[in-house]
Amino acid sequence: MLAVLLVVRPRLSGRRPGTFLHWAQCSDAELLADLTAPAGSQVQADRAEDLAHLSRMAKTKFGGLRASVDLTAAALVVLAAALLTTALH
Repeated sequence: MLAVLLVVRPRLSGRRPGTFLHWAQCSDAELLADLTAPAGSQVQADRAEDLAHLSRMAKTKFGGLRASVDLTAAALVVLAAALLTTALH
């Protein structure tokens, strides 16, 4: 269960421009300026870099979540077998 909790725990560190954490602290005008940055600008490059990083993090997180679910299912099978063995003796 601890593995599941560690996987689904949000990571809220870092507030680089162009990220949801940064936008959560922006005013409407600042958000609009960031979203309408011209193509080829540093903001666009940072956004692309952040998107690639977030995509890798999501892949890692979902892989961990899958492993956590598999571990929990295996633990439940072992628990059921132990209970059945105890009940039969």
